[in-house]
Amino acid sequence: MVFGSAESHAQTVGIPGLYATGVKVSGALLGNSKADSHYVVTASTAGSGYTGTSYTVKSKALGSGWTGNTSGARWIVAPKPGGGDGKDSTRPAGTYDYTLNFIMPAGAQLATVVIAGTGAADNSASIYVNGILVSGQSLAGRSSISSFTLNSSNAAFSSGANTISFRINNSSTNATGLMVTGWSGTVTVPEQGVFLPLVGAVGICAMAGWRRAAHQS
Repeated sequence: MVFGSAESHAQTVGIPGLYATGVKVSGALLGNSKADSHYVVTASTAGSGYTGTSYTVKSKALGSGWTGNTSGARWIVAPKPGGGDGKDSTRPAGTYDYTLNFIMPAGAQLATVVIAGTGAADNSASIYVNGILVSGQSLAGRSSISSFTLNSSNAAFSSGANTISFRINNSSTNATGLMVTGWSGTVTVPEQGVFLPLVGAVGICAMAGWRRAAHQS
């Protein structure tokens, strides 16, 4: 008689849905003034006219002092009544929350989540995970790239749906925008092991009994 046991192991997997700004689902760059459905401005002190799906800034219309677009990301800007681009100096002072939604892999061990990225913001951006401020992580400014790391020590991740929000602070009525790139994300999940056949002691005894019975008959 053959018995089996299934062993559970753990494996590290990537976290899907961590899109750079200004890209398609495939990761290819969007064109000028195209909607970026991955980043939605969910709140703004400038009013509801500045909320909704973000869009890319025209390549020749980046705000003054902004670091350039990269091969993997573009600057995006909040919608505005009547349109406009990032160089538009009439965007109101205040905050703009650019929110990215993603799904944590099934069975994720939340204590093992590590998400990292880089980006820039005008004027600067604080980072929120599921609506809670991440202490010590931010985008410092528009002229250079900042890096950030999110994990169980500074962020409250959830099973299933999660959000990462970049709260831009536009310190005065002027141009404002966001660029995020260089994402990476991993988490540990259970892995069902292969079925391992074992010859059990009961099986051995049973086989021996069958053989004795057959010999005696």
